[in-house]
Amino acid sequence: MVIISILIFIHAVIWEKYKSLRKDLIGVTLFVLFFSLISLLLLTFELKLYGIENADYGSDANYYWKAFLHVLDGISPDNYLAPNYVRWGVLVLFLSVDKSIIWVKLANILLYSLSSNLLMIILYTRMPFIFKKSTNILFSIFTLNGIIIWTVIRNLKETFFLFILILEIYMLNILLVKYIGKYIKIILIILLIYFYFILLNGLRPMGGILSLFVFLGVYLSVNKQLDLYSKKGYIKNLIIVFIILIIFYLIYSKFDIIMSFQKLFLEGDTWALEISEKFSLLSYPIYIQRFLLGPGPFRSLMQLLYKNVFLVSTKTGDILIFVGSFVWWIELLFVFYKLLRSISLLRNCKYFYDFLILCSIFTIAYSFISGGTGDTRLRSMIYFLSIPLTISLLEGRGANKI
Repeated sequence: MVIISILIFIHAVIWEKYKSLRKDLIGVTLFVLFFSLISLLLLTFELKLYGIENADYGSDANYYWKAFLHVLDGISPDNYLAPNYVRWGVLVLFLSVDKSIIWVKLANILLYSLSSNLLMIILYTRMPFIFKKSTNILFSIFTLNGIIIWTVIRNLKETFFLFILILEIYMLNILLVKYIGKYIKIILIILLIYFYFILLNGLRPMGGILSLFVFLGVYLSVNKQLDLYSKKGYIKNLIIVFIILIIFYLIYSKFDIIMSFQKLFLEGDTWALEISEKFSLLSYPIYIQRFLLGPGPFRSLMQLLYKNVFLVSTKTGDILIFVGSFVWWIELLFVFYKLLRSISLLRNCKYFYDFLILCSIFTIAYSFISGGTGDTRLRSMIYFLSIPLTISLLEGRGANKI
């Protein structure tokens, strides 16, 4: 209950700080909480019908739930995958009235609501000229994507992971824009990057590298707006090259871990393993397409009607995945249509290099690891992180018609 209260209080602080956006932020929060809580209620009721109480469905969700309970009994969280998410869940349970998985799920819902608030603030501060009523409607629709909500109401680390990424973007954005001493700013930035490096490393294998990518993306986006290219372009280029060299070195030194993780991910999946063994650069675009378009409204509808697509599912999850897939395909169709009319809209992506970089990394990584057949919850991160990019294309104005 304590963590729940703190997260609600942070919402109020954000609304007070950004008074010009208060109504919009409150509106998004209410929508997210309403649909998430209704979905959680339906899922909880359905699980009880199946005889599942104070637990979740799916191996990953129950793995983390058991880890929470074991750590509360004295086992170190470092003995488990994603130890920082385990620490989060343990903290929520330790400060709650009882050991119920519902508290962790409620905390994750509030984390997603906070992520949506911070995302709207970032979108508004970087592109205030596109904000209008239709923008708020689009933002609400995209944040309520069924696949994202399905991920949020389960005991999975993706919600916490997204929150950490958005929080780092938000904090770096403020720090880079804020007028403070040059050396103090550099020290604070280094400390911030290192803090998130450690935090993200405890959530995903090699996840700390994302902290460097986030800084690179925020730096490019903010510098574009501050127009620092003319006077300090050489410094900017040196920073970019330095960060990229560090990233490539870290990836090269840990490449064996990436390959091991791919084999672990594909273990038992004969079809995906066969795809991986036949991997080639020529077929890679197909894997990317499969990852971005899957599971799709047609396959998710087949699952909803005949339950012959997913190995483990619930009716609530199947409905959310169907609705989410349908919305995502419509979203992609509109983006494609806008780009056909004016390819110059791509210039709007310059305001969101950080989100573009993260979406590209996740798409490339998961397409490589699983041949494009990754778990639906992995796609939810792309759906959320692509919101600023999508809105900048749908609501922005282009010049060159084709």
